[in-house]
Amino acid sequence: MPLTIIRRPVEGPAKVCDNVTSVSFPAEAGGKFAQEYQYGSKDWREMYGHGRNSVESFNACLKDGGRDC
Repeated sequence: MPLTIIRRPVEGPAKVCDNVTSVSFPAEAGGKFAQEYQYGSKDWREMYGHGRNSVESFNACLKDGGRDC
């Protein structure tokens, strides 16, 4: 895929987020995509902690030019 060429870049800092209010949603609203375990709970850490550590360690290895992964 060829690189996109931007001929006239935006001047000044772009607005990333300009909302001034927050919105709350009840837990039931996202039930279809909810995780089985409450985020951050003991069960959640046991289920997802090892995989996350493995991915983060591998990413750190890739970023370190002095190591072979």
